[in-house]
Amino acid sequence: DLAEIDREVLGFDHQLDHELLRRLGRIGFTFRHGDGQLAGYGYTSEVGRIGPVAVRNPVHLAPVVAHVMGAVPPRGASAIWVPGHAAPAMTMLIRAGLRIEGFPVLVGWTRRFADFERYVPTSPGLL
Repeated sequence: DLAEIDREVLGFDHQLDHELLRRLGRIGFTFRHGDGQLAGYGYTSEVGRIGPVAVRNPVHLAPVVAHVMGAVPPRGASAIWVPGHAAPAMTMLIRAGLRIEGFPVLVGWTRRFADFERYVPTSPGLL
């Protein structure tokens, strides 16, 4: 199911990344509709790192991020990389008390390769 949603949202399967995240101790969640169909997934960790998060419907991104953020209390501050296209998730995070710190990242490309209204990466280095 994860490979299917990754292909739909990102254009490719990144099963190796999922395996690495689990080996690194990230805690993954899947979210399903009432009929059992996968609606999305998200990862968090005890150190507060959130991501990646992927959803089929962009209206689910902010609620999935909110759940993942609150599911495992971090030992310190939470951190998440949120693309600008994920405006509802960004608004929710700012209202939840997170703030923008550090140098923003500008990503440019000649063709669209991922739907950032439905995806939050682990970090911009892993796009």
